[in-house]
Order: sequence, then C-alpha cells, then structure tokens
Amino acid sequence: MKTVVFDLGQVVIKWDPYLPLEGYLTRQEWDAFTLRTGFWAANHALDGGARIAEVRRWYQRHHPADVEIFSRYVQNFRKSLTGPVPRVREIIADLHARNVETAVLSNWSAETFQYALESMPIIECLGPRIVSGVVGVAKPVPLIFQLLLEKLGAKPGDLIFIDDAVANCSAASQLGIDAIRFENAAQLRTELALRRLIPASLLRV
Repeated sequence: MKTVVFDLGQVVIKWDPYLPLEGYLTRQEWDAFTLRTGFWAANHALDGGARIAEVRRWYQRHHPADVEIFSRYVQNFRKSLTGPVPRVREIIADLHARNVETAVLSNWSAETFQYALESMPIIECLGPRIVSGVVGVAKPVPLIFQLLLEKLGAKPGDLIFIDDAVANCSAASQLGIDAIRFENAAQLRTELALRRLIPASLLRV
C-alpha cells in the first residue's frame, strides 16, 4: 500500500505572506521589500532551521531600514494562514476512508509551525511528519527525503509525494519517489484516481 505524503503550504493550508503587513504596506511595497532584501532566501533559511532571532540580526546588519517590516511579519505570522486549500480536506478524508496512509513533509520554520497546527487541526490527522525547521534541512535537498523514508520505514517506491513546487517534485522524482505537482484539488483528485487510490468523482461539498 502506498503512503501519500503532503506538503502543507499552498497544498493543505493557504499562505499569503503579505497579510501580516496589510495596513502597514501596500502589496506593491511588500513585493518591493521581498526583492530588495532577499526575503525569500531569508524565509528559506528559517525553513532550513535558522532561528528568527538570527534572521532578524541579519536584517539589522544588511537592511537596517527594513528590520521593522520583518519583525511585523513574524509578529503577525498567524494572519498569513488563511484557511484550508479548497477541497483538499475531502481528498484526505477519502484517502483515510480507504485506509491509505498519509504523512507530511513540509518546509516550515520550527518557531512558527505551531500556528499551522492551531490553524489547521487536520494536520494532526495526517500521520507522521517531517518539518524542515525541526530537522535543520529543507526541500529540495535530498537529505530531507531520506529522513522521511527512514521515519516511515519506507522505500522510495512506497511513496506518492504532493508538493506545489517544481523543484521539490523534481528532487523527489530523482530519488525514485512518485511526485505530483499540486495545482488544485480537482487535478490532484484526478492524479490520485489514476493511481487507483480514490474515486475520480467530483468532490463532496
């Protein structure tokens, strides 16, 4: 029996990093901040195990005028989590109804992951999980997939991995893991139905 492994952000839970700054910056100003300061690299460092205090010190050294923006992002991080990705919960329920095991492999800061659990209790029902910020390595580095295989006691061919990032799916595929690049729930249902894990019928509403 296959184990279906879910990424979280933009697959199970919606994430909009601008929202913690809404009312303080316009979205255009937020976009400029991310480009000006290398925010996405800083965020990936958090995913890889860096502490928030470390990244804040980096901003203080390299972008002192933008420290307040980063601090507000962290302080208001809960606002970035805006609920479930539509109709993915029904897919998870269908998998569990057919005794298909599930797991989680997510790039997420260890210091903010609790907010994901609070926002989406269904994460607790997804089974074993590897959180990048906890283990200190982030996708698409192959080691994190190896850690998942060890945790599950599985071989690459035992897994179906779902992620919205092309690079992460490519890394999984190179290790022999069946990877599905997530676009939306209807597309995911079709992919899982082709693998004979759930029905191809329309999702319940």
